Amino acid sequence: SWVALAQQSPASMHARVSVEIGGAVVKGDADDDWSFATVNTLILPGDTFWVEKEGIAELEFSGGSFLRLADNSKTQIEQVYPTPSIEGWTGSFYVHRLSRSSGDFAFKTPAGTIDVANDSLVRVDVVGEGASTISVRFGHADVYAPGGERVRAHQGQQIFIDPGLL
Repeated sequence: SWVALAQQSPASMHARVSVEIGGAVVKGDADDDWSFATVNTLILPGDTFWVEKEGIAELEFSGGSFLRLADNSKTQIEQVYPTPSIEGWTGSFYVHRLSRSSGDFAFKTPAGTIDVANDSLVRVDVVGEGASTISVRFGHADVYAPGGERVRAHQGQQIFIDPGLL
């Protein structure tokens, strides 16, 4: 079927830079050096993505999910399809999932994991040794501390987690 072919398509095995202003770089897990990441640069599993000071960027994932990064934000892309899995090391991030988004979307910080629901916009700020603030603009997200405790945050709610605490 067409759906099965689309799900196996190499085009769905990457994300792409859909917006880049002010400087972004990418480094593959086998690369020695950083490369400039301009609009339409392919982002693959294992890539580290860094937005430079005063820059912004957006990554578009197959299936209707977007990751926006503010200046001085650094992340590692663990998986892109069917369920994007992102590790945010430092910075400010927006995860935007359209109502038609497929799969799940896991955003990991040193303090825990955030599963962002479809039709949601969630901001994640990671500072210091990994302390994280999760702010739900609309929709909802489930926040998991390393011990597995889950808290659901809805529109207008904010959760702060410190590494090892919720």
